[in-house]
Amino acid sequence: MRILSSLSFVTALCLMVPFAESRVSEVFLFEGVQPLAGGRFDGTTLNADGVIVPGLQVNGVAYDDAKGFASMAVASKQSVYVGSSSGGEVLLFDGAKYRSIYKSDAEKDKRVTALAYYDSKVWAAFAPSGRLVRIDADGKVTDVEDIKASYVWSILPDPRGGLRVATGAPGQVLHITKDGGVKSRSEVEAEHVTDLKWQGDSLVLSTAMPGRVFLKPNKGEDRVLFDAGFSAEIHRLQVNNDGIYVAVNGGKTGGGAVPAASNKEKPRTPANASGASKPNPGAGAFGRLDAESTLQKAPSGASLWHLDSEGGFRLVAGLGKQVILDMVDSEAGVLLALSKGGRVAEVTSRGEVSIVVDVPQANIASLHKDGWLVTGGGASVQRFRKDAARAVYLSSVRDAGGVVRIGHVDWHGESVRLEVRTGSTYDVSKANWTAFAKVPELGGVPRVKEGRFVQFRAVLGGANTHLRAVRVSYQAPNIAPTLYGVQVVDRKAKSTGNKQGVQKKRLRTLRKASKVLSSAKAKFYTGIKRIGFDVQDRNGDFLVFHVSVRRIGDRFWVPLTRDAGTPLLFVDWNAAEWPDGDYEVKVRATDAHENAPGDGLSAELVSGPIRVDNSPPVIGELSLRAGKLRFRVKDAASRIRSVRVAVGNGAWQTVSSNDGMIDSSDEFFAVDLSQLGVQSSTILRVQAQDSFGHLGRAGIEVRR
Repeated sequence: MRILSSLSFVTALCLMVPFAESRVSEVFLFEGVQPLAGGRFDGTTLNADGVIVPGLQVNGVAYDDAKGFASMAVASKQSVYVGSSSGGEVLLFDGAKYRSIYKSDAEKDKRVTALAYYDSKVWAAFAPSGRLVRIDADGKVTDVEDIKASYVWSILPDPRGGLRVATGAPGQVLHITKDGGVKSRSEVEAEHVTDLKWQGDSLVLSTAMPGRVFLKPNKGEDRVLFDAGFSAEIHRLQVNNDGIYVAVNGGKTGGGAVPAASNKEKPRTPANASGASKPNPGAGAFGRLDAESTLQKAPSGASLWHLDSEGGFRLVAGLGKQVILDMVDSEAGVLLALSKGGRVAEVTSRGEVSIVVDVPQANIASLHKDGWLVTGGGASVQRFRKDAARAVYLSSVRDAGGVVRIGHVDWHGESVRLEVRTGSTYDVSKANWTAFAKVPELGGVPRVKEGRFVQFRAVLGGANTHLRAVRVSYQAPNIAPTLYGVQVVDRKAKSTGNKQGVQKKRLRTLRKASKVLSSAKAKFYTGIKRIGFDVQDRNGDFLVFHVSVRRIGDRFWVPLTRDAGTPLLFVDWNAAEWPDGDYEVKVRATDAHENAPGDGLSAELVSGPIRVDNSPPVIGELSLRAGKLRFRVKDAASRIRSVRVAVGNGAWQTVSSNDGMIDSSDEFFAVDLSQLGVQSSTILRVQAQDSFGHLGRAGIEVRR
């Protein structure tokens, strides 16, 4: 059945989904290469256009007695030899069974780095010993002497007889006779020679440290065809009719790529990702190159390059932060075994990347063009074939951030059965996840329980079946806002309506009152108190605030906001018009405006005591006795901050209370006139200030 075949996906989905009667629903949209690549492919392929179609069927047999396989050599259509990644074992997989051919007891024979089937014998290399052995059909093992290296990375049959062997530490190419003798040895200017391929009569080889591609002709000098820099590693090569594919693992920096022609060849500049190289007569073969015209930076991580027959090269595709473990020919380009996710990607000559094989093991260590692969994250031999009997796609798990109700599910595709399930944990388990529930054929609401995590499964079948996009609508239950605190400051300047308090962006973050309270700075108290509040709404709803106040001990709250409330994160209270005393403020936050009637939720928070003081200190009991100025200062609502005395029109002098400390709302003072500097008849002025800045004043005449 074809779904949404004539309308654009977004427009069609909008037409199919009815308007919600309550709060706005949200969606998970699975569309495009990146979102869909996060799922699992079972007999399905994700092509370069982001469309899921039936693909290759993968069947395999695991081997429990090894941690993983590292190498493979195909002996026939039904049998392959495999080498373990630890334990130094070589096995024959024939049909559906494994048989151990040879297991080394040498301490350094741990990983089987390379295998080859040649002249009815198995040739196996071990690391880190650098040992190379020949295993006859009757199980006889013969060592190849005089390897003189720590690693053997590749073994390639020679059309003219014998084998070519690539070694590392040091990098060299050996010609081995079929009897196991070293016929010739050629050193390479690199730490490791990683791969060997034939191009006519010439040998093409790749290296690491530095990452280069060399051409070794049957006669003549070696040439460097491609240089990816010291930090990059070229792990695999593939030669076809129109050139050479080069798999680069970029190391820490991604490296650069520059042409490196021989002294006899005209130097060339690099091409861009799709163009051809151009001659650059000014550059030397291995000498200085013009960085502006010849240097082309490789992308970070793994990348695939192509060298043409004219000596130019181009970037085919960047593959991100992973490692290319193997590469073989395909009908459209090459197949790459990638380190992440146990996947094989097909890359065409135009740079189109498709996921064609997906196995649950951690990585695919080796590939063969006849459809064999071995896995390194859990030992197994797998076979992939066309015309999959089962074509299923399982999406990645999406987190809704809270328990949600699944709404309308729609998709763009043809002949697809879609199913949805929900769970309470990210990891899928029978205990915490529901079973898959079928989505109606034309799109609709599946019968599935609420859950925080969501996943869908698509089963493809029939002619022209494919899946291009899926949209899962969901509605989270409303969550009440949370008030974290009420803050009150005394305004020292006239309120101007701070715009920072307006909820311009209703983000799901903690919105703090400190931004609007920080503007309350000036020299003079105005009697206005600014009330701010810290609030969070995890739904990101629009909030309205209702603020009221009452004197502690009173019964009724007096609103400070109008009936509709305020959207601002603060309220100014003109406390100067209220009686002195201790008050408390109540703030109520509600999201009712953002939800359907009856679905709105609110939260309340009451502040601590807030002192209101609109009266100045009172200076009383003022007298002159025994050469001292005596008086008492009282304040009805707050403590005394400071008391000063001035003689006549002189400067103010701070005085201490009789007990030596001004720390209450009732203080007595007895100050010696001699300390004040009184020498003749004058007036003594007294000024007292409370903690709110109110001033009380009094005076007394001195006669002498």
